[in-house]
Amino acid sequence: MFDVEKYRARIAALATLDPTHQIFGAMNHHWSFQPTLSELEVQRFEGLIGSGLPGDSVPYPHLTLPTL
Repeated sequence: MFDVEKYRARIAALATLDPTHQIFGAMNHHWSFQPTLSELEVQRFEGLIGSGLPGDSVPYPHLTLPTL
């Protein structure tokens, strides 16, 4: 299973190493997370795309909906 806290710790470490957001992509996300999706939001997203997310990805609180 995916360890969310381990992932967050790694991102925090990268943010410390790259405070000016020079690593590829960091200028867009600034080493931050979007608010996590509720179960209802995941269901709405699945309805929008007409497919379900893989079963093992649904409970992860790091999932965020991209701006559409």
